[in-house]
Amino acid sequence: MSKVELKVGDIFNFTKVCYLYYKILELDKSSNYAKIELICPYDVDNWDENWTISSIEEGFEDVTFQKIADRCGITRTTLYIYFKNKREIFLWSIKQLTSRLEAELVSIVKNKSVSAETALRSMLEKIIDECQENQKLFSVLLPYLLQLQKAGIDSGERVRRRVIRLRHLLSLLVIQGIKNGEFNNINVKDTNELLYSFIESAIFRLVILNQNNIQEMKAAINLAIDGITRK
Repeated sequence: MSKVELKVGDIFNFTKVCYLYYKILELDKSSNYAKIELICPYDVDNWDENWTISSIEEGFEDVTFQKIADRCGITRTTLYIYFKNKREIFLWSIKQLTSRLEAELVSIVKNKSVSAETALRSMLEKIIDECQENQKLFSVLLPYLLQLQKAGIDSGERVRRRVIRLRHLLSLLVIQGIKNGEFNNINVKDTNELLYSFIESAIFRLVILNQNNIQEMKAAINLAIDGITRK
C-alpha cells in the first residue's frame, strides 16, 4: 500500500475522507510531520473484475472513474489514491492476471514428481483455461492496447516482460524433457515458437472470434506434444 508524509493534524481528516486505515511509521516531532502507511480495507483483488464489468457496460471510452468507483463500492477519491487514470488500471489488471498465472505456472514447472511431458501439457492447458476464464477482461484490454499503439503510446512493455518469462518456462520444460529422454532431440527455439503460437491462437479465438471450444484447442496442443514425445 502507499506510503505518504502528512502533517500530524491532517492525518485523521485525510484518511477519513478516503476511507482508509493507517499505520504511523515515523514521527518527526520537530517538524510535526509523520510518515504513514495507508492500509486499504477493501477487497482490492476484485477491482479488476469490477472495472472490466464497468468498461463492458459503458464502453472503455465512456466509462468514468466515478462509475468504476461505484462498481467497486468505494469513493472516487479513494480510487485516485491507487490510480491516476484508466491506463494505470489497465496495466494493473494485466499485472493481476499475469502475476497470479505466472505463480501457478512456476509451481507446475518446479513439481519434480511429474514428468516434463505431463508438466508441459498441464501448463498449456492451464493457460488455455485462464484465457477462457478471463475472456471478458481480454475483450476490453486487447482493443485498448491496440488503440494505444495506434496513438503511438507503448503500453506493452510490461506485457512483453511477462511473455518473455512465460516462454522461458516453456523452454525449461522442453529442455528438461530432452535431457530426460522424454522428447526427441528437437530444436528448443522452434518448439517454443510452436507451443507459444497455440497460446496466441487461443486468445485470438476466444476474444476476437468469440469461440469457446477450448477442448479442440487443448486437443491441438496435445497433438503437438505427442509429435515431440519420444515413442
